[in-house]
Amino acid sequence: PLISWNKITKSLTTGEVKFMTKPYPDPQNVEGTNFFSKEEISSKCLEPSHRWFSSGSGSRGVLRVEVLSCNNLPNLDNPTGLNQGDVSDPFVAMIFEDVMVRTDVIHDELSPRWMPWCNRAFKFPISHPSNLLFLGVFDYDRGPLVSHDPIGRIVIDLSNFKT
Repeated sequence: PLISWNKITKSLTTGEVKFMTKPYPDPQNVEGTNFFSKEEISSKCLEPSHRWFSSGSGSRGVLRVEVLSCNNLPNLDNPTGLNQGDVSDPFVAMIFEDVMVRTDVIHDELSPRWMPWCNRAFKFPISHPSNLLFLGVFDYDRGPLVSHDPIGRIVIDLSNFKT
């Protein structure tokens, strides 16, 4: 028997606590991936991505980027802590050459883990080997792109990598 809340289940016999999979369960195995323990979530996010999304143009190679997790993000949705259930809704956006892509949004999570079946793996055909990759972590807010709160960012110069 299970005790079930909206986002958490607890086994009455074993006491094991499981959390609802974010951003969503695996469409190929919904029943088997609806809930995971914290350990299972950490392990599952390290599995190979099921799909790689290709964006851009170029013929000098391919840059592959896979977003797996973030840790201890600040709570931009509820900085006062008065509303317990409302925390940041992170996603990662990337700009490379002439394209922008983004991961799925993981609602109400300060240490998100992107599962291998969601939008987290991207291939960028390279036009010039010394281009920059811009990555930003944002707190999703309804509305246009400018309404999302920035959490952090990094710029990676591809000329620092060897082929």
